Amino acid sequence: MQPTLVPIDEFTRLLTSKCQALFGPRLLYLGLSGSYARGEATGESDIDIHLILDELALTDLDDYRALLQEIPHGEKVCGFVGDAAALAAWPAHEMFQFTMGSRTLSGSLEGIAPSFGEPDIRASIRIAASGLYHMAGHRYLFEGGDGNYEGLKLAYKTACFALQELWFLQSGQYIPRKEDLAGCFSGLYRAVIERYLHWEADRDALSPYALTRLLFDCARQLLQEVDGDESAR
Repeated sequence: MQPTLVPIDEFTRLLTSKCQALFGPRLLYLGLSGSYARGEATGESDIDIHLILDELALTDLDDYRALLQEIPHGEKVCGFVGDAAALAAWPAHEMFQFTMGSRTLSGSLEGIAPSFGEPDIRASIRIAASGLYHMAGHRYLFEGGDGNYEGLKLAYKTACFALQELWFLQSGQYIPRKEDLAGCFSGLYRAVIERYLHWEADRDALSPYALTRLLFDCARQLLQEVDGDESAR
């Protein structure tokens, strides 16, 4: 029997009420992120929750764990738990995905999360693309090209997030769903997104060589494009 989707609106209302009761005014922000926030969730998806307190102690983690154990579907919750001081000092290049991809349930990130601008988004794309470039070559060279498909799938997901940020730079539009994002591009970038979207249907027809080649080319083009755009400014 296939797992079913969590009724996310009902779940988040209950979670919000419980967290507000548990932490009171110490709860600065509660947000839904990940596939449920993007409208891409399946029955196997985790529920990504951002929880920000004024100050975070290990006893707060104990209390939060106990809360999740008491509510239906609480075992599916993952995500970021932190406090205002830590988040304020967080690298700004990670804030695009953290803030743009989060639906507010309680409180606000204003005045807590660092602001980010075009250089930070470019840094995020560059970091993701360089990691993908290294991984693709390393996997093919040292694992004989046979890399495991789940590892490659995760790499393609990372590439999709980098392309989401690239499109925002180019158009000013935040496109949360990958199905919609694919239509924003053509050629290599579109092929990468569509490969991820149709992963399970196509995996038996695709060799690790073909998957690695496409990922390698995408990462290299992203690096060159972001560097070229910045140099031209």
